[in-house]
Amino acid sequence: MTKEGKHDLTEEKRNLKTGSFVERLGRGFENPGTFGVELTGMSLRAPNGERGEYLAVVRALDDAGAPIVAFHSAMFLADLLVGLTERLNNGSMRWRDDEFRQ
Repeated sequence: MTKEGKHDLTEEKRNLKTGSFVERLGRGFENPGTFGVELTGMSLRAPNGERGEYLAVVRALDDAGAPIVAFHSAMFLADLLVGLTERLNNGSMRWRDDEFRQ
């Protein structure tokens, strides 16, 4: 809703889009291999200061069962979740060996 009490369709569309992406991300955790890897965890960091970004650290297992990790950041939390899901879906995440879980 806007300050005047009018319904903001742009905000509603953004909320629906974000919700559908969060649902898809959840399915990726529930169904191993949905995004080509087995997602095992994710942590979020809030911005540090005014100009900071949200950061998602995504943990997974590759085809051989080895632990891997990837990162995604965005200025806004909704953008982080949508962008992360899009990258998982289109295979553009840059996975690397998770040295902390070897």
